[in-house]
Amino acid sequence: MSDEMTRDLAVNWNLPHQNILKVFGVCQLSAFSFDSSSSCGSIEAVVYELMDLDLAKLLKQSPEGRLLTKLLVQVLRGVSAGLAHLHKNKVLHGNVKLANVLLRGPQYDDVKLCDLGWSEDLNESDRKMGNLGTTASEVLQEPLVADVRSFGELRVRSSGCL
Repeated sequence: MSDEMTRDLAVNWNLPHQNILKVFGVCQLSAFSFDSSSSCGSIEAVVYELMDLDLAKLLKQSPEGRLLTKLLVQVLRGVSAGLAHLHKNKVLHGNVKLANVLLRGPQYDDVKLCDLGWSEDLNESDRKMGNLGTTASEVLQEPLVADVRSFGELRVRSSGCL
């Protein structure tokens, strides 16, 4: 299992929240070849809660390329609650974007953050936050700024300004 997947599972499992995608478990499955009935080894399968679509797909489906105000507020409230929970627990999401906001329900009122594989535990002293040549100095000084900037961009894109 990759480091990103292990990190994603650890954060999901240890920091449950209504606005973070829930992981139900991991299982080992036997893989079979379609050409023969012999086993090809095994694969690890992660079981997450089922969602309907991500925010990027919803925006593509929207005729105006933006969310209606009521839905926009609902989505931003869910994302900000999920980020606040992570930040309160000293975890940086690190990959806030349209495709990592999942929605479910008839009015898409269930909002979840996913893909915590790039998250950083801010309690660890050996964490790596980019490099000096490409990372903004304020992000190096205060890493949570990265999530806040990404949240701002998500808000702008969802309202149809970009």
